[in-house]
Amino acid sequence: MWNPDDSDDAAGHADGWRFLLTASGGSDAELVVGGNLCAENVPCTVSGLPTGPKAVRVQLRRAGTSGWFQVTAAPVGRPLVVLPSTEVGPGYGLTTVAGSNDDLPGAPAAGAQTLYKYADPASSIPSSTVTPGGLATALAHEAGATGNNDWGRLTSTTTPGGRVSATAYWDDNVDATLPAPCGGGTQRQSGQVRSVTLVDGRVVQSWFDLRGQERATVITGDGLSQTYCTTYFADGAVATTGVFDTAGDLIESSATTRVSPLTTSLLVTHGPAAPVNPGTSVTTTSTVDLRGRDVSSTDAAGSTTTAEYDVLGNVTSRTTTPPAGSGSPALVVASTYRAEDGRLSTVSVNGVIAATVLYDPTSGRVSRITYPNGIRTGYSWQPNGPLGSVAVVTGIADLGTVTERRTVSAFGRVESSVARTSGMLAFSEQRGYQYDAAGRLASAVISTTNGSAPAAASFAYGYGAQNAGCPTGYAGAGKDGLRTSGRVNGTAYVVCHDSLGRLSSTTSPLVTGGGDPASATHDGLGRLLTLGGARPLSLTWGVGGSVAVIDESDAGGGHSVTTTLDEYGGEILDQTVLSDAGTDTVRLSGPFRLRLTSGEVTGTASLQYGLPGGATVTLTTGSEATLSLPGVDGSALVTLPVPSLGAGTAAAASIAGRFGPYGEPLADIPTDTGSALPAYTWKASARQQTMAGTSSITLLPARAYSPLIGEFLSPDPVLDAASNLYAYTDGDPVNQSDPTGGSSDDSSLTIVTGVLSAAGLFGSMWGGYAIGRYKELARFAGWGASVAGALMAGVNASLAAKSQNADNGATVAIGLAAAAGSGVASYGSYRFGVNRGRVVRNARAAQLGRDRQAQNSLKQQTKVQKFTRRGLEATERVKTEGYMGAVTNDRNVKAMVQSKYEPNVVIREEPLSTRYSSGIDGSRRGSGSVSDDLDNLSMMQGGSFVGSE
Repeated sequence: MWNPDDSDDAAGHADGWRFLLTASGGSDAELVVGGNLCAENVPCTVSGLPTGPKAVRVQLRRAGTSGWFQVTAAPVGRPLVVLPSTEVGPGYGLTTVAGSNDDLPGAPAAGAQTLYKYADPASSIPSSTVTPGGLATALAHEAGATGNNDWGRLTSTTTPGGRVSATAYWDDNVDATLPAPCGGGTQRQSGQVRSVTLVDGRVVQSWFDLRGQERATVITGDGLSQTYCTTYFADGAVATTGVFDTAGDLIESSATTRVSPLTTSLLVTHGPAAPVNPGTSVTTTSTVDLRGRDVSSTDAAGSTTTAEYDVLGNVTSRTTTPPAGSGSPALVVASTYRAEDGRLSTVSVNGVIAATVLYDPTSGRVSRITYPNGIRTGYSWQPNGPLGSVAVVTGIADLGTVTERRTVSAFGRVESSVARTSGMLAFSEQRGYQYDAAGRLASAVISTTNGSAPAAASFAYGYGAQNAGCPTGYAGAGKDGLRTSGRVNGTAYVVCHDSLGRLSSTTSPLVTGGGDPASATHDGLGRLLTLGGARPLSLTWGVGGSVAVIDESDAGGGHSVTTTLDEYGGEILDQTVLSDAGTDTVRLSGPFRLRLTSGEVTGTASLQYGLPGGATVTLTTGSEATLSLPGVDGSALVTLPVPSLGAGTAAAASIAGRFGPYGEPLADIPTDTGSALPAYTWKASARQQTMAGTSSITLLPARAYSPLIGEFLSPDPVLDAASNLYAYTDGDPVNQSDPTGGSSDDSSLTIVTGVLSAAGLFGSMWGGYAIGRYKELARFAGWGASVAGALMAGVNASLAAKSQNADNGATVAIGLAAAAGSGVASYGSYRFGVNRGRVVRNARAAQLGRDRQAQNSLKQQTKVQKFTRRGLEATERVKTEGYMGAVTNDRNVKAMVQSKYEPNVVIREEPLSTRYSSGIDGSRRGSGSVSDDLDNLSMMQGGSFVGSE
């Protein structure tokens, strides 16, 4: 910023200013003043500049290895003089206030605001933020000069509630001994993340090989630990993995065999410490074509899937043949695409057209999807982008047309919704929502007519100071996004968390049934072990956040429901439910749910697959096929018979079970369930399975979630996670959703449904496939050095415009965006200052350093280019989460980093090998090209300057 003296300023304001930029030979420089561009070596007159400080920028488009430039200026009619350094200061152009028209309670008249402060503005990294509601987050970085093990890396984060997470780094060029379960021996470390101490006190230590790939990770807490070991092929692909318990006993291992250049097999083995079926193993195989696309695979249950593609890379058919003994024919799913734009047009199942997608000719968004038997769904959209309504024409007299519509504020925040039928049933439901000053859901009021739920239900959620009667102290729990109080249908309750942020007790009637407070216990890794209440709950855990056994019963032990999940590599193979109704086991194999006798497949219990629009088709043996369609929030709205997709005993049409904002069941749940078949009800379009029993535990890919308490049952697996490690969707389940258990944002729900619908990738809609793949990413995740950049990016993005994000209900329609050929994704990862983390795999996160953090700022994110999802499928098989890309740090070390997509948008990391922080009149030293980036790090200040490599 240039601030001329008062005399010159007045004359320049009256008569105009003259400028001249000169530079050493071979350079290509420009001067920008008040929006006016002045060429190098050409006098330039600028009129109308206001008095006071003025932005002056020198843009170096090309420069040699050394050189200089000079800016001279004067009011018109006076001789040009070099701008003195005393009149010039940094003009970094950094965001200090981000405002929106979100009319939250207590917000300024100008709208909700997020404030940023910078201890070192030249780095563009905020040192603190204050988000709506007065929630302050502080970040500390290495403060010394660059070099000598000091690279400006993140060292600590202090949450609004006062909890601290700290990161330590390996010194350069040190030999470190690997943990014994990983083979011992030494590996040279050089500046990577050595340990992260999380806000709950757990410590995550890591070791890397010379290529920056993680060789070992140890997670320790309260005397308990799990050790993760990984080895690699020469080309960097994972060869083996192993997970060991505190005693060093194997829980699970995997080994990849390269049968041929295009075919691999994966052996997954349960070790002696496995919680279910120790000593057993399964094998899967996969064959790809020369473009890296799956063409044939055999899963752990023996189902074989083959795929065919068109010239554009779209999946045109996928055939899944169940194992011998199933008694079922193959399932053939075929897709066609529009010739004019390659968007999904139809999906056929075994020769029957199961879905036809139609688009609005003006907006290009999906307007309607038709299904067999006269069923069709229409979609309307809010002016600022999100899905506004869903209307299902059922063809059933009792139901008629089932409609769900939302009303949103100008900002895009959902204020109310209405669901109703036009048929004889006359079902209706109204919902109203209110939010607190931080944008968290404060209350929900639901009224229902002629439904299975009670006529009225109300919920309130509080985030104030923790109740003084709580047995342990965590005064800042509410500030960190943990619920501290609430009401259910007028009954007040208190929630207590211990000093580590873990649930210690609750008086919520959803858990206690109106009885004594329910206490909770956890293991050393922060995973819930027991929860008391009217139906005490106990959990057994496997690797990381993988639940192995869920057991609940009445307080006296009656009416027990026990679910056992036999999981390999994060994918559920067998699912068993033991209840008063008996024992039921199914094997999950693609779309097939298989019956077992003595461990052998002896039949098929049901067939289950997805269709565009978040629809689920279920064909239970002997019964008609049914089609479940979701409403605007992604939960199942209506279930309809579709005999064209499977004949049998007539199925009844019905309004689906209804849920509260956090997934709280509104109707009683039976305890005598006898079925182990997966149930997709709340958040059905995201394929989140609700487990048997009144606890209604929901399985997400990364971890399990309890709607009754509104928290996850194990800590966030993403290490640069959140102000707390357990809360769901940062306290706003109406406008956000978390389809994975490791990422809270508006748009990510579109991924699962949308991509599958568009590309025909039904494999990850079946069984536990999506779960397994996500867990591999989360389990062996590196942790970002880009927290500060993501903090700015996400907060600004969420404040900027809701139209940038598909809301959580967009899952419904997004066979929609994705069917339309769009990439799908999420932005930055911080939502109102609460980071859900970027999943980074095998990354030398510590070496991404200062450049990586700055490039992740909001302004840098505006440098974008568009991709279609199809163009990315053939590359790294990251499926729903994002794309892999090489990042070169400021020491010229490359690392593979996984990034998430935003709808239609992918961040382009532009090369910036030399960065300038000062210099109106000075010389440049160093090498490399120069570009003006949007952080305004090229804004000039007085004196000389040196670019830093």
